[in-house]
Amino acid sequence: MSSSLPNREIALFVLGELGAATARIDTEIVAVECYRRYPSRFGLVKFPEYPDVDAVRVTLTDLRKPKYGSMVRGKKNDGWVLTPKGVTWYDENRERISSNIEQRHPLERRLPQGRALSREKISRVVTSRLLESKAYQKWKKRTEISIYDFFDAMRVDQLLPESKYQEILTNTLHAVHGNNELTEFVEQMHSLYGTRYRTYFVDEMRKEADR
Repeated sequence: MSSSLPNREIALFVLGELGAATARIDTEIVAVECYRRYPSRFGLVKFPEYPDVDAVRVTLTDLRKPKYGSMVRGKKNDGWVLTPKGVTWYDENRERISSNIEQRHPLERRLPQGRALSREKISRVVTSRLLESKAYQKWKKRTEISIYDFFDAMRVDQLLPESKYQEILTNTLHAVHGNNELTEFVEQMHSLYGTRYRTYFVDEMRKEADR
């Protein structure tokens, strides 16, 4: 039943829909989209025609805690991104949450123009993140990009399943589509570590042992 759907699950679903697997999403954007998806849950009490940004912030902060699975990273002013656990949860529960929300709030009751704006902003956020990353700065200088630089720029870690990494890579390339330089940069990072990020540290330890 829709009435039993926790706010945490709705917020996680919305983060996934907004592309938080590859980009940090602003608190306000999450709040607006939660409100569009489920206005009765995410509207202000005294002014229900407006989204309750603080309520969404509290929900996202809870999702950051180990008690709730450490599903997200981030904070109010820096934005929010799904952890590998959060990405897995989103993939496994996306259809269930979407169906639940659709039953309670038909599409025609929402404001679809916000989605396009959010996607445009996501592209800008991904582009900005990559341009500011250490990996990009090193790439421009033609110096060595470390595995840690790769992890930070791509928002992944060595525990992320390869299938999830491929989704992140695809989404990242989509976000920078049209920017030939960033496309080349992302593809270069993938060629360096994309096929060995999960085994990199084990391989390095073996090399040390063989010396």
